[in-house]
Amino acid sequence: MTETVAPESASRTALEQEVGQQIAALHNAAKHAITRMSHRVHPELQPVGFGLLRVVLGQDAGTRAADLCAQLGIDKGAISRQVTQLKELGLVETAPDPADGRASLITATPAARAAVDAARADIRLDYARVFEGWDERELADFARLLERFVEASLSVDLAR
Repeated sequence: MTETVAPESASRTALEQEVGQQIAALHNAAKHAITRMSHRVHPELQPVGFGLLRVVLGQDAGTRAADLCAQLGIDKGAISRQVTQLKELGLVETAPDPADGRASLITATPAARAAVDAARADIRLDYARVFEGWDERELADFARLLERFVEASLSVDLAR
């Protein structure tokens, strides 16, 4: 059954197109910010490695490659390559999993934790500059509307 949508006014359609263009611009800005954050942690760290590192940082006891595959939706070969690079950069270390000798636990190094903390502090300063001149109500409205948009986006297949 095809869902029907009420006809829209020309002005609403134009506004929705403008929002779509701004979301595309936001996506590009976010990709750029993630790349900058990755390089703040380590000049050779790629964004995909940074994403993996963020997951590892959230696991104090370490995590297995299979768990990373499930959490990130990345195949085991890609996870293995990223873990190898992160080890070479001194950002993670591996040790045998005491619960399963065939597996390894991946943990973040103290250097990785310090570098990510410093990068996060830099990003907070960047956002403070971005939102300079915004009052608290504008920030609250923006946060509320952005949350509403994200929730709605997750419930709709925007790619169809």
